[in-house]
Amino acid sequence: MRIPWYKLFILIVLMLMICGRSLADTNPESIAAAALFDRFETVFYAKQDIVSASGTYKGLSELESSTFHYPFALLPGALNSLGKQAADEILESSEAVLVGAKDFRAPVGLGQVRAQICYVVILKRERALELRKYFTKAPSASAAGSRVWQWSAKLAEFGRDDPRLSSLYATQIAQAYLLISNNLRELQTLASRLSSSDQDLQTLAKLRDWESISQHQLWGYRRYRHTGIVNPVAAGTSEVTHGAEALMFFVDFEKKVVVLRLLSSVTDEGTPAKMNATATLPRFKPRGPGVWEIVAPLSGDEDSFERMFAVMYLFGFGIYP
Repeated sequence: MRIPWYKLFILIVLMLMICGRSLADTNPESIAAAALFDRFETVFYAKQDIVSASGTYKGLSELESSTFHYPFALLPGALNSLGKQAADEILESSEAVLVGAKDFRAPVGLGQVRAQICYVVILKRERALELRKYFTKAPSASAAGSRVWQWSAKLAEFGRDDPRLSSLYATQIAQAYLLISNNLRELQTLASRLSSSDQDLQTLAKLRDWESISQHQLWGYRRYRHTGIVNPVAAGTSEVTHGAEALMFFVDFEKKVVVLRLLSSVTDEGTPAKMNATATLPRFKPRGPGVWEIVAPLSGDEDSFERMFAVMYLFGFGIYP
């Protein structure tokens, strides 16, 4: 039996849509994001030029642009401790950087909040990176069949009044990913996930608003945990009630605005009420059942910088005390 031409056309279109969706969902950035969300409370993403930028970015003020680096603060110092040009060379070989963070704790004295962190650098296929050239010592461990190098660097990770060096670990997964972490076990777990031929992206499918948030050049997503918090002030959760589910953030560089979206249970308005009471940000406004939102301009002044500073604090990247 012959299939009518128009039915055949519709069938071909549907098959192309399914294949296109499959290819889009298995891009390296989605795979890395899914792996990080399985292990970390907060995940941030930025295009390479945002992480590498110094001074102003996209016409925004230098103060505003500096806050975009907060989630990635340890990375340049960690890389440059391997050699003067290491950070530039490695970041130029990358498309984007993701970071996962959890277990937020207060530093000793003034400093950025401490956390378990893992960076996933998405490498450019056309620019070969050889991680081993930055090390003179032999690898100290392995992760999913890849070599792991360990080194120490003075990054003030533990606070201004704590002179300890940071212990860092790195591994490269083919010409796809470079992983850098301050926790060996987390690095090994992530490496195993990213090296697997069976990529499970179900985590992303369960994230509310994931499709819209992930389209942006700079975004952050925090799924709140409500147990095991050592210091709620350092963690940025002192105003977070048990009904809060997640906090999302992205920058629209064309419109020069920051969007902050809070998700909570429909019956719990405690978190937006408490955050509004602090008056450190514009007020969260309801945008639907269990959805609250702030849209704030990037106006280039000190008020705009302070808003961005407050936003980063809510994701665990604040300065303490």
